[in-house]
Amino acid sequence: MVHEANQFDLSGRVALVIGATSGIGRTIALALADAGADVVASSRRPAEVSAIAADIRRKRRRSLEICCDVRNRSSLCGLYEKTLNTDRKSTRLNSSHITIS
Repeated sequence: MVHEANQFDLSGRVALVIGATSGIGRTIALALADAGADVVASSRRPAEVSAIAADIRRKRRRSLEICCDVRNRSSLCGLYEKTLNTDRKSTRLNSSHITIS
């Protein structure tokens, strides 16, 4: 499968990716940046969050680094609120196998 960033344009949007530091979450975060989105990269591990955010910035996109433990509801609420406080429309994505309701 050939990925073409022009298939969809996410310019002006902020994508929140929970579990963005490895595996599918990392791949998705980078693909969203390729499509023009600024990405809120989140995970429990600060060093890995900084690394993926740096990769996103190298793609000339903005990235907000937020550590979050999905097992902690207040941590999730803080992540969600910080994402909503950005000045752009938000798109949420969960790749850590936990549903938030």
